[in-house]
Amino acid sequence: MSCSAGGTNPYICQMVGCFEPATEPIPLPEGEGNLFLCAKHRAQYLAGELSLRHIASMRARYIHDMRVKRLNRLYDERGNLCEILRRDDPIYRECFPDGFAQAYITHVDYHVVKGWHMHLKQKDHFFGVYGRAKVVLYDEREDSPTQGLINEIILTPERPLLVQIPERVWHGFMALSLEGAGILNFPTRLYDYADPDEYRRDPHTGGIPYSWAVKDR
Repeated sequence: MSCSAGGTNPYICQMVGCFEPATEPIPLPEGEGNLFLCAKHRAQYLAGELSLRHIASMRARYIHDMRVKRLNRLYDERGNLCEILRRDDPIYRECFPDGFAQAYITHVDYHVVKGWHMHLKQKDHFFGVYGRAKVVLYDEREDSPTQGLINEIILTPERPLLVQIPERVWHGFMALSLEGAGILNFPTRLYDYADPDEYRRDPHTGGIPYSWAVKDR
C-alpha cells in the first residue's frame, strides 16, 4: 500500500484538506519512500491513532513535480508580514540556479477565467495577494505518473500558499471574490517578447476535461 507514489508534496501535510507545513519525513517500510505529515498528524501516526491504510485513503494526491508550500503570516498590533520566497529556500535553490528572473502581479475580475496556459521551459510560482482565486492544474504529460490528474487550489491571503507549477502542465485561475483577485508570480525564466514560451487553450472548449462552473453542493 503506497503512501508516497508520484504526486507527494514534501512541503505540506499529505492528509486531504490539511495545508499545514510538513515536519521531518517518516521513512515507510519496504523502501516505499517517505511520509510527509504535519506535527498533529505525525503525532497521531506515531501514537498508532492513524494507520497507513487510513492515511492512504485520506492522502491528497498532487500532480507530479508540483509543489505547494504553506507560508507563515506573522501578526502583531501593527498588522502582519508574510515572507513569500527566500534565496535560502529549497524551492528557490532548485528552480532559480541562475538567480532571480522576474516577478509580476496579474489581476482577474470576478468569475473571469485566465487560462489555459502552459510553458515548455518555465516553472511558475503563484502567491495570492488579495481576493480569493481558484487555481486549476491539468497534467497532460505522457511521461508523467500523474497524467490526466487535475488539481484545484484556493489561493487566499488568510491561508498563504506558494504554488509551484511545473513545466508542461496546463493551468489557469478564476476569481471567486467580488473584488476580483490578484496573483503574484515568480516565473523561472524571463519573458521573451520575440519568442514567448506561452501556449494557450480556450478555457471552455480547449479539450481539457474540466468545468469552471462553481459547483453547488
